Amino acid sequence: MFHLALLALLVQQAPVKVEVPGTSVAFDVIEVPAGALKPYRIATRETTWADFNAFFETKDAAVDATTRPTRAIAYFGQVGVPANFLEPKKPATNLRWHSAIAYCDWLSKKTGMYFRLPTEPEWEHAAKAGGDGSVVEDQTWHKGNSGERTHDTGEKKPNAWGLYDMAGNLWEYVLEFHDGGEFDPVVKGGCWSTAAADLKIARRQKVPLNWFEEDPNRPRSVWWLTNKDQSQGVRVVCVADAADKDARAAAAAKVEVKILGKAE
Repeated sequence: MFHLALLALLVQQAPVKVEVPGTSVAFDVIEVPAGALKPYRIATRETTWADFNAFFETKDAAVDATTRPTRAIAYFGQVGVPANFLEPKKPATNLRWHSAIAYCDWLSKKTGMYFRLPTEPEWEHAAKAGGDGSVVEDQTWHKGNSGERTHDTGEKKPNAWGLYDMAGNLWEYVLEFHDGGEFDPVVKGGCWSTAAADLKIARRQKVPLNWFEEDPNRPRSVWWLTNKDQSQGVRVVCVADAADKDARAAAAAKVEVKILGKAE
């Protein structure tokens, strides 16, 4: 126990700043005591609108040659999302899973490092921070204390490994599918509108199909935003790029994504 506490202290004292070339985006990552997992670094905070807007404003055609990110301020203004959810220091919300993946891809190409969403074991390991998974009140925003809104990342106390808002504030996407190979991703951690009693590190929630159905565009823009439930966002991890980049890109190019409707 003493050894684990010492590791936690060392990690918390040594965040690494990531700066994205050509932008004002900068955020901290820490390397967590990986245990049985392969080593990885995880962002200390959720991705903010300032971060995601730099992605929106990019002129890098290589990120996506087919579509572009939706301009959140204009889109949310049309569909009635409150303006106080869109402030630059607030965590980026209403992101769809494909949007989260595209953002990670952009970070990877801009920095030369390999960013992705955390796997569910990675996310839970970081959220527990060497503990038993109990949720601590002064580390979380939930239905009882959030004032019915998101909060700037880092307003609450961090966990033992220096990570903010692992429970509450926003549900966070994880990488792998929920069951088998079908598109069925999950989010973790609860959000600002989750009851305090329901904030559990192990809890998972499937992505509701209405997050896709509400897209006003026809054909639907599979990459970007939804106007439903201001509750979901992104926290990135940085890992060693073990897979061959060219092979991974070739495999990704073969994937065809179609959103047919709620009853598909």
